[in-house]
Amino acid sequence: MSALPTDTIDVDEPRVPDDLSKDEQFTKKLALTAVFDTIDEPRGPDDLLKDEQFMKKLAAVFCDGLFSVADEATASLIISKSLSLCDSESVLCQLIQTKFFSGHTPFYWAIVNSGESGSGMPPLLVQMLDMCEELNEQTQIDMAWAFCVQSNDEIFQNVKGKLPAVVGAPATSFFEDEEKQPIIKLTQSNASGLSVSFDIPKFFDRIVVDKGVSHYFTGAGGVWCLRAVIVNDTLSKPSREWCFELVEFYSKRTNVQPRVPGSHPMVRQVDLVFDAEGHEIKFNGTFKQGIAAQVPRTTPLRLSGHSVATFQANPYTSNENRKLSGTITVKDVTPYIQAAPQQPIQAAPQAQIPIQAGQGAQAVGTAELHANQLRVMIQREEKDIHDIQTKLAEADRLLIPRDMLVQQRLAQLQLSVAAKREGLRRIESIIQAKPPSNPYGYAMAPRPTLSSTVPAPGFPQPPLYMHHGGMAMPGPGRLTAETPSIQIPPISCAPPGYFVAMERDRFGVTFRAYCLKRNIQSDPGAGLQLDGRQVGLWDLHRIVMQEGGCAKVIHSGSWDVVAGKMGFVSFPGYEGHPARSSPGVAQKIAAYYKQYLQAFDYAYLVSYIESKNRLPNCPRVSSPSALATEITGLTPAPEPALPTQSLLPGSPHHCCHHANLDCLTTMISYAHRSVDDLRAQGVSEKSVEFVEANRAGLQRASQVKAKIQHTGGRGCTGHGLPQASKVEEVSEPAGEQVEDISGASAEGAPVKLEKDESIEDWDCLDKVTIGES
Repeated sequence: MSALPTDTIDVDEPRVPDDLSKDEQFTKKLALTAVFDTIDEPRGPDDLLKDEQFMKKLAAVFCDGLFSVADEATASLIISKSLSLCDSESVLCQLIQTKFFSGHTPFYWAIVNSGESGSGMPPLLVQMLDMCEELNEQTQIDMAWAFCVQSNDEIFQNVKGKLPAVVGAPATSFFEDEEKQPIIKLTQSNASGLSVSFDIPKFFDRIVVDKGVSHYFTGAGGVWCLRAVIVNDTLSKPSREWCFELVEFYSKRTNVQPRVPGSHPMVRQVDLVFDAEGHEIKFNGTFKQGIAAQVPRTTPLRLSGHSVATFQANPYTSNENRKLSGTITVKDVTPYIQAAPQQPIQAAPQAQIPIQAGQGAQAVGTAELHANQLRVMIQREEKDIHDIQTKLAEADRLLIPRDMLVQQRLAQLQLSVAAKREGLRRIESIIQAKPPSNPYGYAMAPRPTLSSTVPAPGFPQPPLYMHHGGMAMPGPGRLTAETPSIQIPPISCAPPGYFVAMERDRFGVTFRAYCLKRNIQSDPGAGLQLDGRQVGLWDLHRIVMQEGGCAKVIHSGSWDVVAGKMGFVSFPGYEGHPARSSPGVAQKIAAYYKQYLQAFDYAYLVSYIESKNRLPNCPRVSSPSALATEITGLTPAPEPALPTQSLLPGSPHHCCHHANLDCLTTMISYAHRSVDDLRAQGVSEKSVEFVEANRAGLQRASQVKAKIQHTGGRGCTGHGLPQASKVEEVSEPAGEQVEDISGASAEGAPVKLEKDESIEDWDCLDKVTIGES
């Protein structure tokens, strides 16, 4: 093979710098490469936020549209300049959702400086929202606080779809395709209140199918929600109820504690009006509640007792489209300042009660007062905890989502009880370490502790003191005025839920019979007026029973709470504090109870506890009268012993007492009346049964009585009854118990009972035992 000729290969020799500098094409390529090497990659939002000069330029651009309302052209120019600075729409969207502009986002300032309602949406706000598909949570909350400063509901309604962190996810309605939709509109707003009108078609339908109706709006310096929901505590009841709830989620008033020591916190008054289409009537309701210090603040508008609240036919939804229309007006007011305010007890873990030399008795007395107040507060809060836990358990059973506000309230109560228990423990240790001096020289009972104030259910303890009508009653084993003592009020030892108040209808019948027996006017409540209002004795009986009895009300000093629950409200309640009346009204309510109801409730409880003792699965109370005394605080005066006698005369070994002859006279008067007539007259069923069982004997006694009276009364007793020899065949066996209904024949008569059987007929309360002599 022959070698290739070397002249056919073109090999360039390496060029020196002088040759390259003369090459024009090489020089151009080199310059272009240098230009590309000097261009940086686009910077992200985090880098730009750290660039102080860049952020100054961006803030300067937005100044033209955030301190005043910018028109459409100005808003477009601001967005264009901002994009040229950021070189990316996504980067600009992230930057304007940071608080780079005077501590807030541009969205905040666009709302705050949007002008009055009716001016429409600010163009700059519209373009920023169009550019940002989703807003982060920080921006949404920043916008919510902007509406607290400038409560422009027109803008809020347009942007709330972009604020799920504030108003929640958009709710869908089964009726969203209907032609007529709910209209809820803010009609008035100022610094101290607002007014909202509502027109909700198919109102009951939406509550039942959609599980409620809700509407978010802004006004009076806050973000609110008006919702109609099913009341949780009626879920297990036969008739359920709904109610309106007005919730303030955001407010520029984050702290509304009273500025003047001793004054009450501000009170929120809500007026609710329902319009009845085609009728000239209106429903008007007023609700008052103390304003909580922090948001959210919930004001429930319960309509209990009205047909509209229980889905029944009513004039307010009985229209063509079953709509509910009306207005809600909110007004925050500051109540007057008390002349002699009482400072609340704040039980802190470090609480100390100083005891100085020579002031031991006074300091310990103050400590005892504080301890008693703490015990009452702990009992009330523990009751609230029990009620909330019951409602949450019921909601869980029905697969209803738990309310976050209710769970927060439960946690607050549990922390509060724990702190108060710790403070009470410290106070009790101080009291036990330094007993008060005893100027009288007699032995004093040990002071109760928290664990000893509430005995175990089913084991009643004797009361520490007995009183009648609020006054100490002397008697065996009790101190009199000559032997002064420090008395510690008892706390009822009845198991929770052991006794209940009497129903309204039953109370009316029973109380009338009770009054007849004691020569009290037939309806004492008819003349009881207080502040121009009727005092309902049944309400008083029911509320005192719910509070644990008269003794417990006296011990806790809560007659003002009882009066408040009856409607005599001078100091509206707020979170954790019930409504209260004035001291004067509370004193009168206490006097009414002691005059008319204390002895009545004692008799009622004795009979009620005795009947419970006979139930197989109920804890037995060894002494019903002692427990009734401890609950009502009443020790009845001992009655003189009556001779044991038979019901009817006729036995050679028995005689009849005059008090029971009145009962017999009543029974004889029923002898010739039919069962239907007796029932129509209102005679109790047991009395009717007694007459029916003894009709033959009563009719013979009636005939003998009429014959003797016809002959001039010979052989007749002082009560117009035949002597024993004439009616010997109708005498009853000895040893029966018969209820004395003397003076109460209009309400019923006694029943024939077996030996030692107790009477449960509450047409009359007293009993007279008929036994062998």
